[in-house]
Amino acid sequence: MSSKLSFGSKFKDHIILCDYCRYYKCDWVNATPQKHPDICLKPKKFEIADDYLPRYEFLKRVEIAKKIGVYVPQKKKWQFSIRRAGALSGEELAEIIDTVNTWSEKNNFKLTEMMRYKEREWF
Repeated sequence: MSSKLSFGSKFKDHIILCDYCRYYKCDWVNATPQKHPDICLKPKKFEIADDYLPRYEFLKRVEIAKKIGVYVPQKKKWQFSIRRAGALSGEELAEIIDTVNTWSEKNNFKLTEMMRYKEREWF
C-alpha cells in the first residue's frame, strides 16, 4: 500500500483539459468528458513560441492551439479552453499537450502524480 497522498484514480481515456490545469477552486478531480465545467474559472496560459517563427510554422501552431485554447488579444496570450478541448479524447489531448510543451520553455503541463491514471481493460 502506498503512503503517497492520492486524490483517486481515473482512466486515461477520461483525461480532459482540467487534469492538466488543476485549478484548486475547480472540481477537476470529478470532471469527465461527459461532465466537465462549462467554463474555466482561471484558465492557464500557454505560449506558442519563445522566439520568431517562420510564417508556415506559426500558422501550423495556431491551428493546433485552437484545439485546446483561445487567443486573448487584450493579454496577447493563449489560454486553455475546456469548451474547445472538451471534444478531444484523452489520447488526442495528451498528444497535443506534449506538442505544446515543446513550443516554449514556459510550457510545462503534465498530469499530477497525486492522481492514478490507468488504462481501461477492454474485454
